[in-house]
Amino acid sequence: MVESTRRRVPDDSRGLLCCIDDVLEKIFGYIKKPVERNAISAVCKRFHELEARTRHHVLVYNMYAVNPMKLFERFPSVRSITIKGNPRLVDFDILPRDWAGHAGPWIAAIKAHPQLNRFRIKRMTITDSQIEELCAACGPNLKIMQFDKCSGFSTKGLQALAKFCKNLTHLGLAQSMIDNTSDTKWLKDLVNSCPALEYLDLSLIEMGDVDEAVLVKLAERCKLLKLWESETQNSERFLPVLQKCSSNLSDLGIERINSNSETSLLAKCTALEGLSGIFDLVDDGMHAFMSVSSRLTRLDLSYSNLTEVEIAEVLRACPNLQYLRVLDLAGDHGLQALGNSCKDLHRLVVESPSAIDGGVVTHAGLMAVAQGCRNLQKLIFYPSFITNEAFYALAYNCPNLMDVRICLIQSSSTGENMPWECLDEGVTALVRECRSLYRLTLCFDVQADVEFLTDAGVAAIGEYGKKIRVLTLVHCGSSDMGLVPVLRGCNKLQRLEIRKCRFGDESEW
Repeated sequence: MVESTRRRVPDDSRGLLCCIDDVLEKIFGYIKKPVERNAISAVCKRFHELEARTRHHVLVYNMYAVNPMKLFERFPSVRSITIKGNPRLVDFDILPRDWAGHAGPWIAAIKAHPQLNRFRIKRMTITDSQIEELCAACGPNLKIMQFDKCSGFSTKGLQALAKFCKNLTHLGLAQSMIDNTSDTKWLKDLVNSCPALEYLDLSLIEMGDVDEAVLVKLAERCKLLKLWESETQNSERFLPVLQKCSSNLSDLGIERINSNSETSLLAKCTALEGLSGIFDLVDDGMHAFMSVSSRLTRLDLSYSNLTEVEIAEVLRACPNLQYLRVLDLAGDHGLQALGNSCKDLHRLVVESPSAIDGGVVTHAGLMAVAQGCRNLQKLIFYPSFITNEAFYALAYNCPNLMDVRICLIQSSSTGENMPWECLDEGVTALVRECRSLYRLTLCFDVQADVEFLTDAGVAAIGEYGKKIRVLTLVHCGSSDMGLVPVLRGCNKLQRLEIRKCRFGDESEW
C-alpha cells in the first residue's frame, strides 16, 4: 500500500479552521492588502469562498486578464473597483488613444451589481451613454468617481453625475480629454446637487468661463481643489478661490501665484499640505509661496516653467516634503538642493518632457538625493547619464526603496563619447541591499557602444529580487542565460514587460 504524501494538519494547529463562517468573515474583514487576501484564498476551498464574500475592493491591473461578469460573480460584495486600461505607452503617443481600453463591458457588468460606491478607471475610453448608465445604476451609492487620463466623453456625460449621484464626495478628471468643455453648466449643477463634494481634481481640464459663484462654493467646501488648466490661461479669474478657501483645504492646484497680495490668502489655509500646477511665480509670487512652503508635504512642479535656480530656491524652502514631482529641468543643482533640504522625502518623480530636449539630470543629482533623502521609498528617474556609483548610493543609503524606475534617455547632451560603463555591479547592489523592492524598471534606450546590463546583471535580479512583483526591462541582457534565472528566482512576479531585449524561446515559462 502506497502511503499518502498529503500532509495532515496537526490537531493543535486547526483552531482557525474550526471557527464558524461568521467568525472567519469578521477576521477576514481586517485583512486589507490584496497580496494577503490572495494568500488566504489559496488555503482551502472554504477560505476561497469566504474571502470572496468579504472582499470589498478589487484592483484590476490588466482589464483584459479577467472577464468583468465573472469577476463580479466571484466577488459579489465588491463596493469599490479600480481598473487600469491602456499601458503607459499611450501617454507618449506610441499607441493611439483609441487603441483599446473600452469601458463598455465593465459598465454592463456593473449595472447588474449596483452596490458600488467607488469607481476608478485609468487610461480608458468611456462614452457619455456609458457614464449615464453607470450613474443611473449605482445612483446615490456612488461617492467616489475618478476618470484619470480617460477619453471618449463630454460634459453631457458629466451632467449625469449631478442628476443621479447626489452623495458624491470625490470627483477626479485629471488630464482627461473632455469634449465641449465650454459648456460649464455641468459643474454648476454638480456643485448645487452634491453638497457633500469635498475633493475635485480638474487638473489640465479646459473649463471655459465658470461662474464666480461656483468657484466660491467649491473653495468654501473642498479639502482638495485642483483647477489649473494650461499656461496660456488667465489665472486671475481663480482669485476668488484663494479668497474663499476653507481653512480645511489640504491640497490646492492653481496656475500661478502672482503677487504679494496673495500671501495672506495662502497663509490663512492653515491645513494646506499639497500644492500643484504652479507654472510661474511671477512678481512677488515667491514671497507668497514662502508663506506656506514650510508646511508642504506634497509638491507637483511637473508643469512648471521655473528655472533650475528657481526650483532649487523653492525646494530649499520646503524642508518637510514627502512627495515631489518635477521635470528634469530641475537639473542636478535642483536635486542637490533637494538632498540637502528635504530629509524626509518618501517619493520622488523626475520626468522628462521630451527625450530630445530633456535629460539634464545625471548621476550627480541622483547621488545627492540618495545621500540626503534616506527615507526614500519610490523613485522614478529619467537621467541622461548614470553610473554604478549612483546605483551604489541608492543601495547603501536608501534601504527602504520599494519602487525604482530608472529610464536612461537619449538627449542632446547624450553622445557616443560619454564615459558609459556596464551597470551590472550597481544593479546587483541595488536588488541585493533593497530587500523590500517590489517594482523595478530598467530602461537603457540609448545608442552607446557598451552593454548597460549583461546577462549577469539580469540574473542578479532573479537571485536577489525575491519580492519583485512588477519587472520591466528595456535593452537589457543578451541571451536566455539572463532571463531564465529571473523566471526561476522571482517567484512572486505578477507582471513582466520586456522590450528590445535579445531573449529567445528557451526563456518561456
